[in-house]
Amino acid sequence: MTSRNNQVRKNGRVIAWSASRSGGFGWLRNHEGGPDLFFHNSALASDDRPTVGREVTFETDFDEVRGKPKAVQVRLT
Repeated sequence: MTSRNNQVRKNGRVIAWSASRSGGFGWLRNHEGGPDLFFHNSALASDDRPTVGREVTFETDFDEVRGKPKAVQVRLT
């Protein structure tokens, strides 16, 4: 499946989630391998909150501040 910006959506699973005053953040693991990816609640495509073990689809973007990839447009499945 491709997104509006022609990026192939990837499949993964939430491996950590922390609710916070800023709304929360977490980490997900790509089913295809590679490094675990950070995501902020602002990257979620809906108001649902993730839980550890939940399957997701996502796109990646480069985090200029951290100097590594991050997950964006995260959708819970």
